[in-house]
Amino acid sequence: MERWFKILKLLSENDYITNKQLSEQLGVSKRTVYNDISALKKIVQNNGARIETRPHYGSILVVENRIQYQTFLDSKILKISRLGDTSKIRAIKIIQEMISAAQPLKFDEL
Repeated sequence: MERWFKILKLLSENDYITNKQLSEQLGVSKRTVYNDISALKKIVQNNGARIETRPHYGSILVVENRIQYQTFLDSKILKISRLGDTSKIRAIKIIQEMISAAQPLKFDEL
């Protein structure tokens, strides 16, 4: 989720940015960026914006309702700041899974 927020911050309303540029700035693969943008398209369309993608140009953010989009961003910033580091979130989820398991777990199941 934190990476998605970073992508939204990197997307511009004035110029296209390629998946390659995003992947280099985020330190992830172009495929990961492609998957993240596909998911983000669905999320932002219900929150006052849309992401347009053009082959060989990249992606651009189009904000249609600035107040709704800013409210969406503000709520996500607050949620991220409360959750903290994503590695901490994963550790908490693993511990919760181990505590609530009815039977012993294999490492692969976590």
